[in-house]
Amino acid sequence: MHRLLYNPKFQVIFTWVWFLVGAIVTILLIVVLTGTPLSRDAAGNLFNEKPYILSIVEIVSVGLVPLIYTFAEKTKLALLGFNSKGIKKSLFYSLMFVLVFSLFGYLKNGTIMSDTRESFSVGFPLNIFFLPLAVFAWGPLEVFFFFWLVEKTDKIFYKANNHYIGLIITTILFIVTHILTTDLFNSLYTGFIFAILGVIYKKSSNIYGPMLAWTLVNGQIWYMIRSLTGNI
Repeated sequence: MHRLLYNPKFQVIFTWVWFLVGAIVTILLIVVLTGTPLSRDAAGNLFNEKPYILSIVEIVSVGLVPLIYTFAEKTKLALLGFNSKGIKKSLFYSLMFVLVFSLFGYLKNGTIMSDTRESFSVGFPLNIFFLPLAVFAWGPLEVFFFFWLVEKTDKIFYKANNHYIGLIITTILFIVTHILTTDLFNSLYTGFIFAILGVIYKKSSNIYGPMLAWTLVNGQIWYMIRSLTGNI
């Protein structure tokens, strides 16, 4: 059993399954704990009115398994890109990507961030509590989840001697799973960004640049910041 739990194939499969199942389980727990009726419409209304709660769903479904395995295996964080090696290259290429991405967005929409969703209102202290959770969940944690899977998938195909096999497979699965949770356009759009950040990560062996870049260009984060800081 111990050998199975720490087998890279099992870890990758279980993490992708938990990405979907964990989200459902967490949503059901939130619905029950908030006293919301167990119906699709009632749950939908809850998360439409309080979308900041979804940061908890994101943390549990995305970050929980990779974080548990990282600590359980006592993984050296340097092996996951948390080091000073290549940091200048990582930050330079990541910020160049952010600059080009922002410029393209401005030329296309007349604004850097084109999220037109109506902001929601959250009073103190909930807004202060959920603000760092939202930034962490949809920024650094999502990048950590992605590259943890890249590294684990690389281990499965290590004998293939293809340095990018883990990135290619993870990107494809990232797109497919996001089609199930969002829509085709958003899935391809997000997958394209993560593929570019993945190349930067592979070239620099450093995760800090991609973490910063995704945090800066993720519209979900800016939507949360705009809403959660409205009453500060």
